[in-house]
Amino acid sequence: MFTSPLYWIADASLAGGRPLDVLAREALAAGLRVFQYREKVLSSRDRYPVAEALAVAAREAGATFLINDDIDMALAVGAHGVHLGQEDFPVATARKILGSKIIIGCSAHTLDQARAAEADGADYLGVGPIYPSATKMARPPLGCGSLREICAAVRIPVYAIGGITVERCGAVLEAGARGVAVASALLTPAIGQQTKSFLTALGVGR
Repeated sequence: MFTSPLYWIADASLAGGRPLDVLAREALAAGLRVFQYREKVLSSRDRYPVAEALAVAAREAGATFLINDDIDMALAVGAHGVHLGQEDFPVATARKILGSKIIIGCSAHTLDQARAAEADGADYLGVGPIYPSATKMARPPLGCGSLREICAAVRIPVYAIGGITVERCGAVLEAGARGVAVASALLTPAIGQQTKSFLTALGVGR
């Protein structure tokens, strides 16, 4: 299981046409050590070369690489694990298929979902949205109060997601989160610079 407090979600729809593997290498050079490939539109055939390029970048940097939702893709490219949402493959079934060595993360939006994911074998949780988020508009923000409640109720690491900025890192860490998961927030003004800013705010590299 990874320990880095910064978790990047690599999503081509947010990258402005820039190749994800190029962005990943810039972030890895700046200190990123865990990231996920998320793609909701392309076919498996079109996702595969992107996933493979990201897996290679992760291996070369000694970083942890996960695939969103797609167990077969994770196995095909040798990813370290998968991240599953509430509407995706059940965590318990994924654990039976993948065994104990593959990392399984799960999104949780409520205390009950967090407890269920832990009981089913998830290694970590992505909890949110904590703040208003342009990429998670379907759900109201939970706020740090609910985040604190969830962190106190489970033993597995919790990563806060949704509307996370450099300035908000301290608040979610104080609420008990292991770290933060970000997508577009790592891309502006430049991914290398933002990676360093987030890591500093999260207490890494001081």
